[in-house]
Parts: sequence; structure tokens; C-alpha cells
Amino acid sequence: MPTDLSEICKPIQSQIKEVDRILAESTRSRAGLIPRISHHLIQGGGKRIRPALLIASARACGYRGKRTWSLGAAVELLHSATLLHDDVVDCSENRRGRASAHTIFGNAASILVGDYILAKGVSLIVDDGNLEIVKPLAYVTVRLAEGEALQLARRGSIPQESEYLTIITNKTALLFSAACQIGAKVARASKAYEKAVNDYGLNFGIAFQLVDDCLDYLPGPGGAGKDWGRDLNEGKVTLPLLQALRKCNSREKSQVLRLIRVRAKENSSPLPSRTILKTRQLIEKYHGFEYTRDRARIYTNLAKKSLQKVEPASQRKLLEDLADAYQERER
Repeated sequence: MPTDLSEICKPIQSQIKEVDRILAESTRSRAGLIPRISHHLIQGGGKRIRPALLIASARACGYRGKRTWSLGAAVELLHSATLLHDDVVDCSENRRGRASAHTIFGNAASILVGDYILAKGVSLIVDDGNLEIVKPLAYVTVRLAEGEALQLARRGSIPQESEYLTIITNKTALLFSAACQIGAKVARASKAYEKAVNDYGLNFGIAFQLVDDCLDYLPGPGGAGKDWGRDLNEGKVTLPLLQALRKCNSREKSQVLRLIRVRAKENSSPLPSRTILKTRQLIEKYHGFEYTRDRARIYTNLAKKSLQKVEPASQRKLLEDLADAYQERER
């Protein structure tokens, strides 16, 4: 199986380009801040995994038409709007290896453009004309906000693993599952096929975020990391660190707790690299990365198992390959 994402996505590369074209058209405006901020974020290195899942799910269910282009763009716009808002809430200085939009353009501009992008996404969905498409995205939008609020409330503290899973389900996995479900709805797939790709998206989304939370720590200073130590900078305890805190001694635990409580209150200046490295070493010492990667493999396998009802097997191969590739990624 290929692990290079561009190689895996070759069958749908032309459709992804159409999604990019619609994204560019959707963010044109006479209000100059809108295209500037939108371009800074949307063209800043995103892999378009959510539109890819929508298109691939539609293909798996037998549809290869043009409706997936605008709907894929709508899903990406919804995701982009949440990133703009989240970076303001989290006081994040970087996004995808570049300065966050709010650090360049200001909080007010970022929030307003986030609202504009969200509205454009809704407009694309309405233009599609199918109310059944609206329902999963409306549900996800509510849960995204709930996930962010829950994470904000838990910042500076140690969540239960069940709480952590609820947060990443709301913030990441539900949009994955909605993208897949929309693909099935566009294809007018059977309820069994729709459930299969929906369950696939949910489990893949959880696995995706688990791996992402490892990668937040794994690259070292000057390495492949784009926003190295972002979660720790924001006082967030994700599963790799949570596992380490369950195993470490009381002195180590109190040191980490003190750090994340301080970061939850004040994270305007980035942590020194040595602090992030020291925390990474603690996670390595107590096998937090191994534990999290193992959990990601479980969810990846559940995702692929969900697709077994989709026949023939060749139609689900792209979805299976995407799940495997993202599980093994190192950046």
C-alpha cells in the first residue's frame, strides 16, 4: 500500500483541484481583509482530508459527479472557520508552520472573516438544495462548539480519558464522519452503506487526532514539526501526556501540573524549546506515545472494519488506504 498521500489521492486529484477552485471563488470579496485572511489560512498547507473523504465516500457508494466539489468546499470552509476562531480563543501564535491569522490581522478581523467563511460554507450547502445534507453539518457545528467549550473548561487540568475522547470526537471526528455521510447521501446510497462510511469517518477521525496529538510533541527543535508543542503551550493535556501523568511519580506529576496551570492562564509567549523537550522526554519515559499510537491503530482498524459491507472491495480501497496512511504519518 502506498503511504504517500499525493499518490493515494491520485484517483481524485482532479476533483480536489475543483474544490480548491471553488474555495478561491468563495473567498473573493471587495472587503480586502476577507480574501487576504482566507488565502493566508486556506492556502497555508492544509491537506484537504475532509473534502477527500467526502469525494472518496461518494465514489465508494457509486457516485462520481460534480456535486461533491461544492460540498467538499463547504466542509473545508466550515473547518477553516473553526481554525480561525480556535486560534483566537487559544491565543495560538502559529498555524501550519506560519503565523496565525490573528497575530497578523488582529482578533477582530480573524473572527469576522471566520464568520464570513462559515456563512459561505452554509451558502454552498443551501445551493446544493438537499435538506438531508444540511442536517449532519448542522449537528456537527453545534458539537464543534461544545467540544471547544469543554476543552476550554478543562484547560489547565487533567481530564479523564473519556473526557478527552469526547473532546476530540466533537472537535475532529464528527466532521470526518459528516463528510463521509454527505458523500453517501449525494450517492443516494442505502442506509447500510451510509452507516458504514459514517462509522468509518468517526473512527478514522478519532485515530487522526490521536496521531496528531503525538506529532505535536514528537518533532524536536529544528525538526519536521510545524507548531511544535502547541498543546502544551496552551495548557492542554492530550492523551500522550495524560498517559504519562498516570504512570509518573508524584514529583514529576506536580511539575507538569504546575506548568499546564500557568500556561492555561497565560500563554502569550511560547514556551522555551527545552521545556517542551523535557515534557516530551517524560512522555517517552512512560510510553505515552506508544500507548496513543496503539489506540490510534485500534480506531483505524475499526474504521476499516466498518467498510466491509461496501462492495466491491475496490470501491472502498481509497478510504482504507487513507486511514492506513494517516495512521502511519510522521508529520
